[in-house]
Amino acid sequence: MSVRALAGKDTVIVWSGDLHGKITNKMVDNMNFFSTCKKHPHPDMNECLTDAVSCGAAIVTGESHPTLRVSRSSPYQVLIRTKSCWVKR
Repeated sequence: MSVRALAGKDTVIVWSGDLHGKITNKMVDNMNFFSTCKKHPHPDMNECLTDAVSCGAAIVTGESHPTLRVSRSSPYQVLIRTKSCWVKR
């Protein structure tokens, strides 16, 4: 059972992390926004989390409506592009 099934279709689901984990199509289909660490090792972890939380709040208030697209160059590589989540700061 997915988080979406447990939380319901109206619940905003955001995720922050790195791209080392396996990200499935089902995961992408069931989240509203994804924020990833851009440096390694991850000194930008707090920035990534702040981005996810800020975008989640913007989605809840109706300020933002991001979309996710996934590109797979192989079964082992995935590129997730999130259409910008504009947040007033």
